[in-house]
Amino acid sequence: MHSPRVLVSGCPVGGDAAKIFRVIEEAEGVVVAMEACSGMKGYSIHIDEDSGDLIAALAQAYLKIPCSCMTPNQGRFDTLDEMIGRFRPNAVIDVILQACHSYNIESHRIEHHVRDKHHLQFLKVETDFTESDRAMIKTRVQAFFESI
Repeated sequence: MHSPRVLVSGCPVGGDAAKIFRVIEEAEGVVVAMEACSGMKGYSIHIDEDSGDLIAALAQAYLKIPCSCMTPNQGRFDTLDEMIGRFRPNAVIDVILQACHSYNIESHRIEHHVRDKHHLQFLKVETDFTESDRAMIKTRVQAFFESI
């Protein structure tokens, strides 16, 4: 059996929320890229240092960050397209922290984009910073990998 290659998208995944990585690995998956806030997203912006007004250039760059709070958010879809092409995942797992409502709303559009444009499997995981749902997430991820 080959290990499913997974692109993790969505909310910041650090600290206790990093349980998603442990669950993916325990289920024999491999995280090949992170589009999440704590992943490559922050590196996708460009600051025009030659503009003359560095403060304005910095502000313009941060207004273009592909975050769900920036609507419309075509930058996130463009970033996903680039990362899917570069890292060739078999699936996308979208991690939604209960406090990040804008990512929860955008997840529906991300799912359709991933399925329709890239023909990849998609799983939305809603969680929090506790370990209380770890077993449930593990069961869902294992079942998801069986469908790939």
